[in-house]
Amino acid sequence: MYIRSLDAAVARALPGTEVARSLFWSPDGRSIGFFAGNKLKTIDASGGTVRVICDAVGARSFGDWKQEGVTIFSIERTAPI
Repeated sequence: MYIRSLDAAVARALPGTEVARSLFWSPDGRSIGFFAGNKLKTIDASGGTVRVICDAVGARSFGDWKQEGVTIFSIERTAPI
């Protein structure tokens, strides 16, 4: 995963996110949720350590990060959350 500030010319890699997919932002825009290695993970948008939230075996869909700090996702692409 790469991130670029609007006032920067070059994007920078966020270590530990090389196989990240299905990205989604936290409500405050400070963190990014993503799936990798059958896990739901997060990382601060400024960088830092990737945190594992939970197992997400079979997750093929996107997630959502609610205002209350709760993240939700479905393990089936066509199934409702």
